[in-house]
Amino acid sequence: MQAGYTIYNIYNQKNPFLDAATALIKRLDLPTLELTGAYKFEFNGGYLGRVGNLESYFLANAYNIAICAKQNTKLLALDEDAYANLVHVVKTIEYDEEVKNFIEKELDRLKLSLDLSTLKDYICYLPCVLAMHKASIEEKVEHKFSNFSAFVYYGGRHFDASLEDEYKCMDDLYKLVDLKVYEGIESFEYYAHLMDIDDKIALEESGRLIFAGCDRGVDFLLTFSESTFNMFDKHHSKCMRAYRRDPINISTLNIYQVLLLSFDMSKQSAISYHMKRPKFISA
Repeated sequence: MQAGYTIYNIYNQKNPFLDAATALIKRLDLPTLELTGAYKFEFNGGYLGRVGNLESYFLANAYNIAICAKQNTKLLALDEDAYANLVHVVKTIEYDEEVKNFIEKELDRLKLSLDLSTLKDYICYLPCVLAMHKASIEEKVEHKFSNFSAFVYYGGRHFDASLEDEYKCMDDLYKLVDLKVYEGIESFEYYAHLMDIDDKIALEESGRLIFAGCDRGVDFLLTFSESTFNMFDKHHSKCMRAYRRDPINISTLNIYQVLLLSFDMSKQSAISYHMKRPKFISA
């Protein structure tokens, strides 16, 4: 049995996923353990990792899991971008003998040997963990999102981010705060990865996605992808101009911020980092 969770901190400072998730984990009193010794997480390759240096991509993700396994904790992914890469590597090792042999050799060299068939036992996704603590969440809810609605967006590798149908638990979390969440074709579209390739297309298409949610009359946008948040918030004005529609003031939140706001913990929700803050939050 694992000793707890190690937060998968691969983010820059002032990140709403990291800070809101950390505050929520603390409020729910979930057991966490920092990395021990000289270990630190390696860059996981991002969206384009699996089309670049594959050896570095596979090893970095396997290494990040292995250092948590060594201290008997689960690697806790906070956003879908990070979790999808972990799942992809775990699944690839299961069916690709060449990749498996490479990882075994490299981890052995790093003195991190382990049974690779157990890798999946050392990763988890925070939304799923939250669903295991519904009773604790429910008793902390002070303000519900009744009469509020959101349109949801996933990451570019959404269909990789599943070992055990991870998103089946989300309806239960939405119900706890009485939030109506809409999903459409646009929920599964993703263009953030194009910013380094063709920023014109990335901004224009991301602007289209923003308006897809706005045109449904929702109060805010909800994303599970850290890179999508950056597009919708940090580059919001550029997306508006690229899509050539009148600007609209709509904010993008993650599920951790939604829960913290329902706990009356807006100061801990990292809303202050947003370029577009929710109109319904005064602070």
